[in-house]
Formats: sequence, C-alpha cells, structure tokens
Amino acid sequence: MTARLRKKPVQARSRRRFEAMLDAAAELFAREGLEGTTMDAIASRAGTSIGSLYQYFPDKEALFFALAERVLERSRAVFDALVPAMEQERPPWTELVDRAVEGFAAVSRDASVRAVWMHLQRYGQIAEADAALHEELIERSAVVVGWYAPHLAPAELRRVATMTVDVIGAVLFMSTLRGARHDETMLAELRRVLRRYLRPYLDGEGREP
Repeated sequence: MTARLRKKPVQARSRRRFEAMLDAAAELFAREGLEGTTMDAIASRAGTSIGSLYQYFPDKEALFFALAERVLERSRAVFDALVPAMEQERPPWTELVDRAVEGFAAVSRDASVRAVWMHLQRYGQIAEADAALHEELIERSAVVVGWYAPHLAPAELRRVATMTVDVIGAVLFMSTLRGARHDETMLAELRRVLRRYLRPYLDGEGREP
C-alpha cells in the first residue's frame, strides 16, 4: 500500500509532519467523508502547505490507503504488546481478555479507524492485507489459548481463537460505525461475553457447556 506514496518520510521532523497530515485526513474523512474533503482542507487542518502535502500524497486515495495501513499496523501492535509479558509470566486468562479488549478498543477509538471503516466500498483494494492480518491474529491467539488449555486439540484451539477474534472485531466495528465511543459499560459487556464463552474451555475440560 505504501507504493501509493510519492515518498516516505525519513527524518524525525518529516515523520512528524507526515503523521500530522494523516491525522488531519483521518479527522476530515471521518467527519466529512472522502468526497466531502479536499486536499486543501487536509493541508490546512494539518497546518502545512498544499505543496508539502502533495510531496507525499498524490491524491486522497493515497491518504486513505496510508490510513488503512496505519490501522493494520496499530492492530498488530496491540497483540505484539501483549505477548512478551505473557512469555515471562502468564497472567490469569481473564486479565488477558481485559487487556486485549481495552487495547483493541483504544485502537478503534482513533479517527483513522472510523475513516477507513466508513468507506468499506474502497476497502476491497486492501482486503488482502486485512485478511492476512486477521489470519495472523487467529493463529497467534490459538497459540495463547493453548497455553491456558493444552488439552484442546488443534482444531478446537483454532475454533476458539477464531470466535474470540471475530467477536472482538465485530463488536468494535459495529460500535465504531454507529459513532459510539466504546464507553466502559459496552466494554464491560464485551468482556463478560468473552469470559462466559471462554470459561468452559480455559477453566474446564475444553467442552461446551
């Protein structure tokens, strides 16, 4: 996706300017839509010149795909942040569920996510990268589930991991499209759903109740 960029920022100052442009595009795309947003408005919102904006992005499509890439990277980073600590000292699985929900909720609060998810008609062009990340999260989640439930067969581990990843993604996706802010009440309900689903597998013998 980054091939759509005219160039990539290298120095710290240019990276900050680049991120400011993406932030501005995310806010405007989320509020006004791609069609209702101009490159001039993005440059003004970012506090930069239109020429500087065009140095990196040839058009709004390039900005959109850069935002989509940012969303995928930040989603992967949530999982990356969870695993190292678990490899040293594994917390109770309920604590891990709480941390995962809060981590992904934090990502989905970003205007970049709403900007991308509001324009799913354009998402087909990055569907392959999104599907690859989804599969990666399922596979890595299956490994984590196996730490807590070593008695489960590989097919069961994948099924439980798939359900967990899909539930988190679906709830946050629909909430974001409705414009919700993922308040604590909703997140508490999501955690409750996941705990009740996972408990028979992680506290029991891996059989459905």
